[in-house]
Amino acid sequence: MILNSLIDQFLETLESQNTKNAYKSDFLQFILFAKDKLNFEITDPFQITERIIILWHKDIQNYTNASKHRKIESLSSFLNFLCRKNILLENPCAFIERPKVPKDGKTNILNDEERIQLLTYAKNKYEFYGDKIYVKYSKYFFRYVIVYTLLGVGLRVSEICDLKINNFIQNGENYLLKFKAKGNEIHTVYLNKQNTEVILKYLKEFKSFSNKNDYLFTQIRITKTNKTIINQKKTTRFQIYYFIKKMCQEVGIQKNISPHSMRATLATLLHQKKVPIRQIQTLLN
Repeated sequence: MILNSLIDQFLETLESQNTKNAYKSDFLQFILFAKDKLNFEITDPFQITERIIILWHKDIQNYTNASKHRKIESLSSFLNFLCRKNILLENPCAFIERPKVPKDGKTNILNDEERIQLLTYAKNKYEFYGDKIYVKYSKYFFRYVIVYTLLGVGLRVSEICDLKINNFIQNGENYLLKFKAKGNEIHTVYLNKQNTEVILKYLKEFKSFSNKNDYLFTQIRITKTNKTIINQKKTTRFQIYYFIKKMCQEVGIQKNISPHSMRATLATLLHQKKVPIRQIQTLLN
């Protein structure tokens, strides 16, 4: 199928795996729309017309403006790629109206009180249950270690999901995280004593039988008999987004807080402590 081959070529030009996955999903949705709703199978890029794109645009009206905008941009980027390769003469998506998306770009951050409140809440929760035989102990300790690491190291949510046990490295008396960051660059972050102790405790309790190449933060599944099972499948961005919002609701933080808020919170905290901007940029990569 010519179209699939060209899509694969285009996806190879993208660096972020998350972007690749999102674009691939959008392309598949567009192709299935034409097949299921229009009874028209697209196998060649020349079959992609402005009319089909307009009809697809109408079909996805129930999505948020941000999602609709991304889906149209995904398709348009692919079609621009084909134009650059002289496969198409023009982009049939060029005159499709994009939904307006707010561009304030504001990321809410946690103040010192809220940051301590969030960590203390999760810590008190897991300490109350005291042992991993209890479902809520596992749940809240897992949340605690991830939020602690996000706030302490400033990782992107995709980076913390992709961490493996062998990315957590002992270097003399210290520990560090060495991992592939945005742009496929190798990034090294030294951990403070408190963050090191939290991760070591997590490894001892939940990952003692894991392989070094297993994901560091893996999904927790609770069985019907209330038994906690730690899978080897990595935690997803959605799961982290969900439980951070859930924790904020539980402690009464009204702001819209996301994993990226943790990164912005660390940057703000370091800036307030007069850490040089260049040093902050190096830490956050």
